[in-house]
Amino acid sequence: MYYIPTTLHEIVQAADYEVVFHYLLVSTLSMLFTEYIVTIQEEVHFIWDSRFGLVKSLYLLNRYIPPMNVLYSLYVFIFTEKTGETLCRKEFIIMGSVTYLQFAIAYAVLCVRAYAVWSSVKSVLLLLVGLFITSITVEAYVVGNYFAGSLAFNLGSGVPGCLILLTNNKMWIALVVIVCSDAVTLALLLIKSVTSSRSSRSGLLTVMVRDGIGYFVCVMGLSIANMIVLRTVAPMMRDLYILPQASLQNVLCVRLLLHLHVVNDRESNLSTSDMTLVELKDSRQTRRRPAGMTDTYSSCTDSIVYVAPFAAHHD
Repeated sequence: MYYIPTTLHEIVQAADYEVVFHYLLVSTLSMLFTEYIVTIQEEVHFIWDSRFGLVKSLYLLNRYIPPMNVLYSLYVFIFTEKTGETLCRKEFIIMGSVTYLQFAIAYAVLCVRAYAVWSSVKSVLLLLVGLFITSITVEAYVVGNYFAGSLAFNLGSGVPGCLILLTNNKMWIALVVIVCSDAVTLALLLIKSVTSSRSSRSGLLTVMVRDGIGYFVCVMGLSIANMIVLRTVAPMMRDLYILPQASLQNVLCVRLLLHLHVVNDRESNLSTSDMTLVELKDSRQTRRRPAGMTDTYSSCTDSIVYVAPFAAHHD
């Protein structure tokens, strides 16, 4: 059964809700542009000249699809003057489909990270592929029903923008699927971290686990907030935070990938420094020692050589 505002009070209330959504879109776009300015230097250094492949493709998709979708949403809900019911609903479906894509590419990044940690183990690959297909299929079904229960509504002749009313709140099912799927990829990282011995556990693995936990906590918090909104607020407000959550997850995925590049670059520089110090130590050991000199000098030198990487790491 469709909810259609008919009284003057309901129409004014719907317009107020629409204004809140407009502000939220502007805030989301501001966040995306701010994030771009903050991280553009790292992107230029690590991404632009890198070999084009799956990881770079996912990075670019997570980076540039969200602002384009938000800009399109601003056009649809604020600036467009052709506000027929059919056109508004069509534009809403396009925006929602791109939002669904944003969630999918964010999860793809998590699957690729988990697969890389397990050193291309075939069973893990099959698990992640099956999980990814199941996740996007269930989400597509829920989103399709969500679109089917939408109705375009015009605020009045000559008033720009579209107002979309929703008749179901089943989107919470997709949010539950998102949280559960993210939990599985995080569990794979944690299992790998626990089963790896301390000697073989790399700094990258530690960073990936720590970042993965932070990402999961953020996604869970956003999803719970969205589920509460979907279950409690008026129909015209049910999808208020869906697009901002998708955009924020894309931002977090970009940060995950950039942080891995930063940590890997730092470890590479430290390894180069270690090799230089070891070569210096070997050259000193091969020098002719003055008569009567004990091994005390060599022991002190060795201590400096092996303490240097630790000090550099903490600096």
